[in-house]
Amino acid sequence: MSKIKKALKKWKQTGQSAPKSLVIAVLDRYFPGRYKQGRGSHIIVKHPALEGLPQFAEGRFIVVIHKGQKVKPVYLRDIVRAIEYLIEIGEIPKEEVE
Repeated sequence: MSKIKKALKKWKQTGQSAPKSLVIAVLDRYFPGRYKQGRGSHIIVKHPALEGLPQFAEGRFIVVIHKGQKVKPVYLRDIVRAIEYLIEIGEIPKEEVE
């Protein structure tokens, strides 16, 4: 199992923060070219398939990097929810995550 797949599984089960580098690796894998990080501590992830869902206003969600180092569990769960939804609708093959 790859590092990214292990991370997603862990994020679903625990309430621990994750390093920024791992979060970026997950976003690169599942949201390539669909996220933007400015100079600040926020990463904005936007995917057209997420539009219309109440938890993803305008098809986007924000990942906040705490002190430039870690991402808190609340934002990790948003990433997992978005990936699970994209699997459900067929945007991401299920085999890529499991």
